[in-house]
Amino acid sequence: CTKIESTYYDKIIFPRRIFVLQVTLDELRKRKTDLNIATHQIKADAVNALTETDNITIIDANQPYAVVCLTVKRQIWDLLTTEQRL
Repeated sequence: CTKIESTYYDKIIFPRRIFVLQVTLDELRKRKTDLNIATHQIKADAVNALTETDNITIIDANQPYAVVCLTVKRQIWDLLTTEQRL
């Protein structure tokens, strides 16, 4: 990469929290129909292999969209309110 690109990459900071939406392959196939099964399998395996850490929060995305959205929003608000107390 060029020196300019390197400068930009050096400015990227690791986020304090990453929300990982994990979903079964069957559910993924229902929701996203534009990829072939092999690509879906690779992506699902990679994402579903992640585990929760201090920086990674796992969200069960097999639930209906509204439930997943609400779960993510609650996690974000919990994070924000916890940080304000510190």
